[in-house]
Amino acid sequence: AWRDLIDPMNPAEPAWRSARGELVAGGRIEAWQARLSADAEAEGQQVSLSLRAAGDLEQAQIEQLRLSALGGRIDGDGRIRWQPELRGNFNARLRDLDPGRLAEAFPGRINGRLVARFALPESGPDARVNLTLEDSELREYPLSADIEASYAREVLNIARARVRSGDSQLRLSGRVTPPLAVQGEIDSPDLAALVPDVAGQLQLAFTAAGDLDALRLHAEGEASDVVAAGVSIGHATLDTDIAMVGQSRLRLDITDLLAGIPIQSLQLALDGTVEDHLLSLDAVAQDGEINFAVIGGADVFRAALPRADRIYWTEIHASPEGDVHFPEIDFADWQEVSREALPPGEKDTVTATLRVLERR
Repeated sequence: AWRDLIDPMNPAEPAWRSARGELVAGGRIEAWQARLSADAEAEGQQVSLSLRAAGDLEQAQIEQLRLSALGGRIDGDGRIRWQPELRGNFNARLRDLDPGRLAEAFPGRINGRLVARFALPESGPDARVNLTLEDSELREYPLSADIEASYAREVLNIARARVRSGDSQLRLSGRVTPPLAVQGEIDSPDLAALVPDVAGQLQLAFTAAGDLDALRLHAEGEASDVVAAGVSIGHATLDTDIAMVGQSRLRLDITDLLAGIPIQSLQLALDGTVEDHLLSLDAVAQDGEINFAVIGGADVFRAALPRADRIYWTEIHASPEGDVHFPEIDFADWQEVSREALPPGEKDTVTATLRVLERR
């Protein structure tokens, strides 16, 4: 038995402390029984634990486990074997847990079942988890979930993850360790059911594939009547296929955008590769201004030049060798509107001049 037990790893700022507890064990090492009870505090939350187990030299049977916390409790049982290798299983029932005790923005009532199996063979950890939530609510929205995941040979795979909050649904499946092979979709007629302080509707489908240095992300969807962080969007459509290696494409069209100033329409487009691409932005506001920007290689500049109304030209006062050149400009079509000398930086040995040209 004990009283006032404190986290021995950090007694100055303990992560947990136990006001009282008791461990009672009996029998022989070939056939033993044990029970444990404890009252503790962790992360500002009161926790009560009771456990009854029995076992022998090769295994332990958790006959009953009860953990009272977060305004509810977890009831479970399971078995652990350590011969010939470590493996086990655990079954738990979640009853009336309130996540709002940990995060004020997410009050609720969680009920469900958890089934877990694990093993530690020579090939490495192997674990499988099934989580089902039912008769639950989160932030006053009905909540349900069906999740099955596994980890083996350093690969985390989600067989299925279906979460429903109110009328909003999230689906996800696939391999979530590199190389990725993930697909998912969001169908939300009410974004407030998924994210606090956000309103609107969203339909989005996405995939992610490949290693992180060669990742390819595809997404398409639309949103309407979105309000978040002081920004509102009347309607938006997205169609993108972004690749770290190879060709990328992005199209984002937004109407009725209010972000400090009202913008009637905004179109963002991207084509090309990481090294050689064309990025354009066109916006129509009450004052009628349109902004256009280009970033990329020589071919990109050559393709964009006929559409540009303004050029920001950095002229280097040197003659370095190179095999890529800016396309020739017919200065009869352009006039210089400003010129600014740029002093050399700490690691520079030459000066430069920034010239701004506008189409006549």
